[in-house]
Amino acid sequence: MNNDTDVFVPTLTQVVEAMLLFHRGGPWTAADGRHWAFLTGTEEATTRNLCDAARAALAKVDRLSPEHHEAQRALYGFAKSSL
Repeated sequence: MNNDTDVFVPTLTQVVEAMLLFHRGGPWTAADGRHWAFLTGTEEATTRNLCDAARAALAKVDRLSPEHHEAQRALYGFAKSSL
């Protein structure tokens, strides 16, 4: 970030990693909180902040890019493993 008007926007990979951290289960630690803040740019680990991060990341990605397709595969794999 260059100045106070810049807004942190995570990459799709960071969003997927934050999603896995958020849904991993077990007690939430201070280290988890620091990692969450690094990945999402927010202090509070909530579904709302996770979704906001995902929307921001998707808004900056070219839908035809390899990064977009990689994130889609990762999310699909997570959804299948959660069933």
